[in-house]
Amino acid sequence: MKRKLLFSLMGLTVLPLLLAGCGDDTSIKFKDKETSSEYEVETDEEGNSTIKVETEEGEIVSETGSSAKIPEALPADFPWPKNMIIEVTQSHSDESTETHTVLFNFEEEADEIFEAMKNYATDNGLPINLEQQSEMDGEKYFLLNAGTEENGFQISMEASSGMVIFFAPKK
Repeated sequence: MKRKLLFSLMGLTVLPLLLAGCGDDTSIKFKDKETSSEYEVETDEEGNSTIKVETEEGEIVSETGSSAKIPEALPADFPWPKNMIIEVTQSHSDESTETHTVLFNFEEEADEIFEAMKNYATDNGLPINLEQQSEMDGEKYFLLNAGTEENGFQISMEASSGMVIFFAPKK
């Protein structure tokens, strides 16, 4: 069942690209009779897309392009880069947890953004479980894992792009 869901999600990742080629606002909804999973894909003429998947295990919502916004469930005071461009957001919830992923590009200094995010963790009482900074071929890379098994975030960044994953108990 999980394998089928994985392949369905992979297919849904490609579907908005195909629909964007149509040049109009497009919306497709369908239901998998075997799993009872419901899928909804919406694109606009600019190539922005929203994908929603509802399964017995939970819900996944993914947004790309200018329609991608920081999920409302994330802390309002998190130190996001000032001039970031959000590429993709994805939210997943099941009966016990919520996970939110934000992929973004930025122009600010990665060192400063990383330090601000690390300070956010310590200022909010989240233990630092992993902190790694490295450089390869002149490119800097940053990793941070802060929090507990139930609540926290992970960061993976390089010079001009990054990904932040938040996880928390479902409210």
